[in-house]
Amino acid sequence: MDKRLMSEARRHRVIFTMMAAIAVLTGLIVIAQAALFSQIVSRAHLGGASAADLTSLLIGLGVVLVARAVLAGAITRLSGRLAATIKADLRGRLLARLVALGPTYLHGQRTGEISHLLTDGADGFDPFFRDLLPALLIAAAVPVMVVLAVLPVDLLTFAILCITAPLIPLLGGIVIGLLRWQIKDFGPGLTTLIEVVQGSREVLLLNPVTKMVTASLSLGSGASLGPEGPSVEIGAYFSLLLGQALKVSQERRKLLLSAGAAAGLAAGFNAPIAGVFFALEVILGTTFVASTASVVLLAAVVAAWIAQIGLGSQPAFALPAYEVRSLLELPLYVGLGLLASLVSLLYVQAL
Repeated sequence: MDKRLMSEARRHRVIFTMMAAIAVLTGLIVIAQAALFSQIVSRAHLGGASAADLTSLLIGLGVVLVARAVLAGAITRLSGRLAATIKADLRGRLLARLVALGPTYLHGQRTGEISHLLTDGADGFDPFFRDLLPALLIAAAVPVMVVLAVLPVDLLTFAILCITAPLIPLLGGIVIGLLRWQIKDFGPGLTTLIEVVQGSREVLLLNPVTKMVTASLSLGSGASLGPEGPSVEIGAYFSLLLGQALKVSQERRKLLLSAGAAAGLAAGFNAPIAGVFFALEVILGTTFVASTASVVLLAAVVAAWIAQIGLGSQPAFALPAYEVRSLLELPLYVGLGLLASLVSLLYVQAL
């Protein structure tokens, strides 16, 4: 990360300070959420408390979740405002520099490149200031708040956290390795799940739970993988378990599998339309009928909506600005489309 980007952000102190304050509040909210959740689990499973006894805690947990969603929306709006302010400032400074250099300098330059730098070039800063900077502030604030919350409660736990925190990736890898050695199989992939729908085998209850736990441990300990693949398979797993529990027909099981996979993909990529097309084309395939589209679409939209409440509405990938500069590029795009269609046909046939 270029230090000059952070210096540009710190120049706008009011917005940057507000974002940092929201990151600290997010850390406090995370601590409150963990404390309430632990009390609910402890009283329900260890103390035998009824639902009525847990009403106040459940209401408090709901308030905390709403507050966390509000803070996520607030920091997203502030980061967008910061990005727009910095881009306007950079464009103004660049124009002032060009005016200072005078027409003699501009005469020897390509005006198209300068125009591109003023427009699309400045827009290239959006992914950092709008998406990465809020995540960096929250990632820096939350661990500090957790450690400070533990310090007055338990000094030994505080010391253990300080010692083990730098070793979290190593410890996560060791735990996953031990689980792999003990369990052997974290569950079948999506291809095998499609075979399950055809009635050749059953899904074990342990499979989705095991994959969910191992994926959470891997991601939480800093493993270099994304949540998209596990989210698709976990969604498909639980939808199949629901179909087995309800003892529905084979067609209904395949529909549930499609809805679960679409929901997982929509939540992982923040892309409900991609989740719908993935389910309709890859899982349902030739058995697709128009009446199933509404079920898959509803599952994908609800999953993406819930993911946006908890994680924000920013896209999973920040695409750079691009423009067609020559008609000679069009045949290359046609060839890319044909190649992609052939690869997709091979992939579907392999499934």
